[in-house]
Amino acid sequence: MNYFEKRYNEKSVDKKKVKHDFWRYSHNLGKKIDDFEVDYIFNNIKNILKSRTNIKKIKLLDFGCGTGYHSIQLFKKLDSETSLEEIKVLGIDRNKNYVQQFIYNIKNDYNFFKKEKHFQVKQGTINIVEKLLLKDCKDDQSINIVILIGVIQYLSYKEIKRLGKFLGNLNLNDTYIIIKHPLSYGNTIIKEETREGVLYNSVYKNFEDVYHPLADHFNFIKMEKCYLGKKLTSKEKLEISPNKDTCLVYIHLKNK
Repeated sequence: MNYFEKRYNEKSVDKKKVKHDFWRYSHNLGKKIDDFEVDYIFNNIKNILKSRTNIKKIKLLDFGCGTGYHSIQLFKKLDSETSLEEIKVLGIDRNKNYVQQFIYNIKNDYNFFKKEKHFQVKQGTINIVEKLLLKDCKDDQSINIVILIGVIQYLSYKEIKRLGKFLGNLNLNDTYIIIKHPLSYGNTIIKEETREGVLYNSVYKNFEDVYHPLADHFNFIKMEKCYLGKKLTSKEKLEISPNKDTCLVYIHLKNK
């Protein structure tokens, strides 16, 4: 059980009120950061749609979805602020409790009363992605958006390569990947860190270790620092990125 799972499982946590993955940072900062990330991803999807005027459908794969905040908020924005005819969300997480919370959040959101059918939320890892996406077929009016928010550091080189190979080899529509990761400026490093009394390992991969296992099937598009132009206090910035030799970035890829 890692730090995040321990925080979620605390008796003081009211599962009925868990709407975002607050345990990544302090409660208020966690909500702020989640909203920053949702806005960033949504704006990038809008830019893709502007350049691809024929697109009518989107499938969003949230790999390591947690309790579903990013997926739910992105669905709401795509549903209300675009002219897409079909939006499907596939949420995957290895943690059973997170998956159950995600499903609970969908079912108990009044605005989602008629939207539940647009979501598939499953416990598992890459094997679940493979089983569900094998049913997909080519559709020139559809694209796939894959998001990995704070996930890639928990996957081994082989797991990343397997995911990239599977997504790249499918006869799918254009697939875009957005990765958020604490990137190391030098070699990949593992640091023991303590948060709220809990000791855990943080993995800071360098760019080569993130992109190389995906490079056979995906082209690098761009990389941007996270939260540029956002209002954050010095204390919040230190909490988000406490290591001077690392930097939180978004990495964008597109299938070849």
